[in-house]
Amino acid sequence: MNIIGSFFSSFMAAASLSRSLIQSNGGKTQLVGFVSSAIILVVLLWLGPLFEPLPRAVLAATIWVALWGMFKQVKHIWTYYKLSPYDVVIWVVVFVATVLLGVDNGLIVGVAGSLFIIVFRVVLPHSSVLGQARDTEIFRNLKNFQVDAIKGVLIFRFMAPICFVNAAVFRSRLELECDLHKRRPPGGEEKGCLQKILPPYPYSGDRLCAN
Repeated sequence: MNIIGSFFSSFMAAASLSRSLIQSNGGKTQLVGFVSSAIILVVLLWLGPLFEPLPRAVLAATIWVALWGMFKQVKHIWTYYKLSPYDVVIWVVVFVATVLLGVDNGLIVGVAGSLFIIVFRVVLPHSSVLGQARDTEIFRNLKNFQVDAIKGVLIFRFMAPICFVNAAVFRSRLELECDLHKRRPPGGEEKGCLQKILPPYPYSGDRLCAN
């Protein structure tokens, strides 16, 4: 499937999480997927009947050993939460939904939750003002890192593509960072550009467009 799809710029097909964990413990190249698929094919076609008499407890123990590495990752959930709270929330919701509602309904809940998070992050994305680390070309959030603001320059980062659903949010946040919301004259018309208020007050009529 991946060989044929590579000629058409398709997304790569991936195995389940349990197979990925097993292969990551000893696999070195992409051929590990071919070898594991061949073994599974042999088991399904010829060796499957030999496992039929085994009690379910034995099969469950086999699955538990294979997935033990995945279960151990639960202790790292707080670390993952610091990296991406949205992904951890989706993981917890899908896990609970799968346990309580079943695999099919859990998958539906996961897809719906992922779409909701995507829309939410586009409509209300994270934004920040960046500063420059001393003697480097590295820029970081002024509130979270020890960086210096550049005199006369405001570096505003908006973590989403600007479109009609978040244009008003972008404008209001940028005006808030520039303090333009305090100096806008009463009844000043708005035509999609940030109003630049030049001293002395009152409003001089100049505009600074933010594209």
